[in-house]
Amino acid sequence: PRASRSDIQSHLIWNKSLARVTRLPGADPIDDFSQSRVLIAPDGALSTTRGPLARQFVIAESGSRLELTGVRLVARGTLGRMWQREGVPRAAMLVDGLARDNTLDATTSVTVWRQSAPQSLRLAIEPIDGTPSSLTITAQARTRHLAITPQSLTWVDIRVPAGRGPWVVLIESPARVIDAGRLVGARVRALQLRANAG
Repeated sequence: PRASRSDIQSHLIWNKSLARVTRLPGADPIDDFSQSRVLIAPDGALSTTRGPLARQFVIAESGSRLELTGVRLVARGTLGRMWQREGVPRAAMLVDGLARDNTLDATTSVTVWRQSAPQSLRLAIEPIDGTPSSLTITAQARTRHLAITPQSLTWVDIRVPAGRGPWVVLIESPARVIDAGRLVGARVRALQLRANAG
């Protein structure tokens, strides 16, 4: 959703294999021309307002990251990752507020599309500038406050209940650095979504 408009326009000019732009929910139009939109079903299944996704597609990742199932990774580039459909593409997890260098915004949201069995979301986080900091994690109206120190990684385990539809975790940390006009809160060293956790 936070992909750079100029980055996408540049790739459309120079990369002739990119045929059209389809916007994820929350993404701004890149120009005045009509663009189809990505539709995400309650079970995470992806389609577009013009029909199924293309056999191969690129997800622009600048400030966000979308993890998928039902696809195979084909390539990585400066714009993002290229995927190939191998079944029904489904959204598994969207991290909104995660830069390419793995720094988190002062406020970052993690959306998980729930499954029939519980899942576990695991993060390893460290402060951005080598000084102690803190995290506030909110999920289903429950809030946890954690200290993060530069001496070791802080591991956070969050249980995602079974169900259907998106489930959101909000991660907040004090802004320590202004990076290219961006308020940066912390750095994530690992981000894992495990299926069928007890």
